[in-house]
Formats: sequence, C-alpha cells, structure tokens
Amino acid sequence: MTYNEMLRFELGNPNNKPLVFLHGIFVPLETYVPFIRELADHDYYVIAPMLHPRRDDDFKPGTVEEYADKFLEFAQERNLFNYPIVAHSFGSAIAFEAATKSQDIAKIAALAPTQPTSDSFGEFAKKALIGNMKNNTANFKNSLQYPMSSFYNFIQAPKQFMTTAGEMLNYSFPENVEQPVLFSLAEKDDYYPIDEEREKEITDLIQKSFTNPTIEILKGQVHGFPTFHPEKIAEMVANYLNK
Repeated sequence: MTYNEMLRFELGNPNNKPLVFLHGIFVPLETYVPFIRELADHDYYVIAPMLHPRRDDDFKPGTVEEYADKFLEFAQERNLFNYPIVAHSFGSAIAFEAATKSQDIAKIAALAPTQPTSDSFGEFAKKALIGNMKNNTANFKNSLQYPMSSFYNFIQAPKQFMTTAGEMLNYSFPENVEQPVLFSLAEKDDYYPIDEEREKEITDLIQKSFTNPTIEILKGQVHGFPTFHPEKIAEMVANYLNK
C-alpha cells in the first residue's frame, strides 16, 4: 500500500485493471482501507484519491461540481480510461457528476449514495446529518493527532466543510447519466431509510436520471455498510462490475 504526498491509497497489482474508489466525505479515507483491500483482492488495482481538501491547496473544492472537476483532473493526470468507479455516500454524487463529463468512466457502483430528498424527508436527512456529525466527534479528535490524516485536512477548511454539508442537504441527481450504475441502498440508512413510500420515490428519481440503473435494497444495512462488511460488499460489487 502506498500513501504518497498526493494523499491517496493504491492497493493491488499495478498490472491489474484500474478501479477508482471515491470515499464518503464526512469520514476519513483511512476508514475504508479494509474495503479497498477486499476490492483489490478481486484482481483490481484500486486507486483511492483523498477527496478532502488539504490546508495548503490553492483550490479547495466544496460543491459536487468542484469535486468532480478536481477528480477528473486527477484521472487525466493518471491516464485512466475505461475504468469503473466504486463510490460511497457523497463520493457517489461526485462519481455521477464526473460521469456526465467523461466517457472514460465505464461503470459506477454507488453504495449508500447521497440522494435527493423531498421537503419532509429533507428535514429527516438534515437532523440525521447533524446527529451523525455529533456522534462522530471522535473523528475530529483523532484526526487532530495525525496531521497526515485525510479528515485532519478537511476540518482545516471550514468554508468547504459547510459548503459540502449544504450540497448534501440540497442534492439533485444530474441528468442523463448514460453509464451503467448499481445503486445499493441501505434499508436502515442513517440519512435515507427506505420504507415502501421512499422506495417508490427514489426508484422513480433514479429511473428519470439514469439510462441503465440497477437498484438493490440491502435489508437491515445502515449507511456505513461497506466498512462494516468489507468482504461481502466487495464481492457484491465485483460481481456487478464483471458482468
């Protein structure tokens, strides 16, 4: 595993097909290492860029579009083409936006993705987001001890931090995403729990915006399921990508 000055993880055999992993924005990239390792075990070379802006960056992204543009610049520098993206939470919003701008992205597996919300549901998501941030105070404290931590850099950019939170609460799917996309939705999601009414609502929204979606609802799972069940979820993702 390498962790170079560009702040990214790279795992697996460099001769294998590249796979990009885009992490959730309110947790450290380091949290996903067991899941990234499992993805690499399915014959992928996994590249996981740190999305959090660094304190010394000239440009610090905050909006979905800004994150997507920064990622695509990174992908171009790495000469990536015809590659899949596996994304969790807010990382999926970045992947979707990037897919509207680049045909080099072959497929997307969106795990507990950020979702559009109705007015009433938006209130629930807002309370859940605030509650989750309070409950994850340990992330802040622990990150302060490790200046190389991805989350440490993010909390040094408060303006971007709050912009990103606002983007999550006012999110809309981009239009006309042509690439195949797997939506793995968590039934007990901390932000977007799925009941019968919400299942119909989110299914309709997905089908309006995506040309070739596959929708799966993972029973009993919560928002962080890729980090809680890395082996199982990596196998599910690999099966989809290899179809």
